[in-house]
Amino acid sequence: MIPLCISSAFVHRCGRTARCGAEGCALLFLAPNEVAYVNFLEINQKVQLTELSPYELDQMCAPASDTHLTPEAVTSRIRIFCKRDRLLYEKSVRAFVSYVQFYRKHECHLLLSLKDLNFGVLGNAFGLLRLPRMPELRDANTSAFNAPAVDLDKIKYREKSVAKQRELMKANEQLQPKFHKNSKPWSKAKEARQKKHDKRQKRSRKFTNATADQSKQSTDSHRPTIHDDTKDIEELNEDYRLLKRARKRKAAEAEFDCD
Repeated sequence: MIPLCISSAFVHRCGRTARCGAEGCALLFLAPNEVAYVNFLEINQKVQLTELSPYELDQMCAPASDTHLTPEAVTSRIRIFCKRDRLLYEKSVRAFVSYVQFYRKHECHLLLSLKDLNFGVLGNAFGLLRLPRMPELRDANTSAFNAPAVDLDKIKYREKSVAKQRELMKANEQLQPKFHKNSKPWSKAKEARQKKHDKRQKRSRKFTNATADQSKQSTDSHRPTIHDDTKDIEELNEDYRLLKRARKRKAAEAEFDCD
């Protein structure tokens, strides 16, 4: 299995292999440059993982077989099954797409990097007959993929009930209107959402500043205007001096009356 995008969910999923006291086993396949993820699980989730040798893995998957299966032999067997049943072929494609998208969305994208994937070798490992169309594969190097000579249209479903169900689904799709939507990689879609959010925030700040400036202008318009006229100031000073003299005169008259 592959680790889920969230480490805690991955550990929980592994724990479901052993329930009610029963024993279970979960196999995690990692590339040599991804071994650091094991240390991450030990530190972050407090779980211990045991490394299996190729021989132990062969004995676990095929105990009755004494021969060591090469990757090419495993790929050949998977492709034989996919050629016999279209349902298995569709499942292999969905598994490949899910695996690639997991690398795109994982929380430890520094340890499990999408750029380090060899999509050609990965397609062979999943036993694909053709590489699917994905935005992540648009500019990727897929020269290592060995596409077998097979006509995909001639691959039929092994079970008649599944074939009938697929025919009904195809007929319903033809009746429904088609909406063409340009598919984008997850990173570009996230970047577009971030740009849209930034534009919305910028527009909101601009509206807030414009409202504040307008309220400030309306407040300033109601304030009394002060004219810096020197003549008016001199007149005020003269009136103040006369007022002081009048008060002194009244005070002197009051003292004279008392005497």
